[in-house]
Amino acid sequence: MEKKKYLTPFGVLVAIALPFLIKVNNKNTCVNYFDYILINFNGNCHYNPDVDLTVPEIIQKYVGNVQTYNVTTKDGYILTMFRIPREKPRGVVLLQPPISAGAIAWLSDGLNSLGVTLWNKGYDVWLSNHRGASYSRNHINMTDKNPLFWDYSFHEIALYDLDAQFEVINQETNSQVIFIGYSMSSTLGLTYASLQPELSKKYVKSYILVAPVVLMENFSSLFKFLFYAMYPLESFFRIGEFMTFEAVRWFGSFVNVAPAVVNFVTSLVMGWTIDEMDPVLYPYIFAHHGRGITNKMLYHYGQIFFNQSHFLMYDYGTESNRVVYGSNLPPSYPLQNIDSSMYFIYGDNDKLATPADVKNLYDLLPRGQLRGKYKIENHNHIDYFFSKYRRSKTYKSIYNILENLEEL
Repeated sequence: MEKKKYLTPFGVLVAIALPFLIKVNNKNTCVNYFDYILINFNGNCHYNPDVDLTVPEIIQKYVGNVQTYNVTTKDGYILTMFRIPREKPRGVVLLQPPISAGAIAWLSDGLNSLGVTLWNKGYDVWLSNHRGASYSRNHINMTDKNPLFWDYSFHEIALYDLDAQFEVINQETNSQVIFIGYSMSSTLGLTYASLQPELSKKYVKSYILVAPVVLMENFSSLFKFLFYAMYPLESFFRIGEFMTFEAVRWFGSFVNVAPAVVNFVTSLVMGWTIDEMDPVLYPYIFAHHGRGITNKMLYHYGQIFFNQSHFLMYDYGTESNRVVYGSNLPPSYPLQNIDSSMYFIYGDNDKLATPADVKNLYDLLPRGQLRGKYKIENHNHIDYFFSKYRRSKTYKSIYNILENLEEL
């Protein structure tokens, strides 16, 4: 007689727990972290179609007019820029994304996104994608499968990407641009302004730099352990894409506890502000962030971390430095040459762009070009544009600066 098969207690436990662990419907957005755990049953969760839209589709949805530009840099990278055009604008703004994102970073809040609200306030808005980001993974001579495609740091992005973008914007608008950069993009702005002060003064009306990671003497993020781990392997892994975050994307798309886990880890690494991050924005983080980071970027930041108070060009080693720079050691970026106005926005709990390092950077720059520092309370390095209070804190600070610029 055949024995009947019954579920084991473990099997029963798995069957009960599975709906609480793995998402089985198309809902992607909840109002708090506990709701994500119960996303399969929770009425507080819903499907946000914007998460699956492209940048042009989002702009088309909320504005109705978008223009696309393909820009080729002097070293052969083909960049895609998006423009939300405005006739007789109050000014022209370029939104430059952080290290791991593209133009979507400025549109993940729908109608209330910074890119859309600036347009609604009367600005001609340009959104860039630096080389390696989702919309800028092409080159005139190679594909992104070629390791040499990824042989760049923020230095090359500043010199070549920004220069090409500024030139196109100037040609199309016949106006100076207001550059708004976040995290690595702040590094780009300072790099370009120091190495190309005349062109910077020609193209850029002012730089608004959010969370500038430049000096790292007081850097206290757990990322420092990544720098320690990578440092001995530089000769083997300098060239290449750091990671595509595909595993993180899968984790975020299907595992219900992912938002809570990522919120905890992010707060641990970026600065402890566990209640600041807006759960509504997590689908965008999982879907769109994590592309375009190169090993060389991280090694370059690691070198600056180990040198602490010096903002240095990339150190290739003594022999290669002699070829590239004509000296045994890499030179510092000549911040004293900056001839463009600067505004800083920083958070008091940012462990990457710490308040102390922002102050030291501020003190290094030419006095005549400093226009102001705006401190945001209880913000870590990711909160500026992902906090529940981003509109009343970061956005408001940017709006105030833009108002000040109109009076100059």
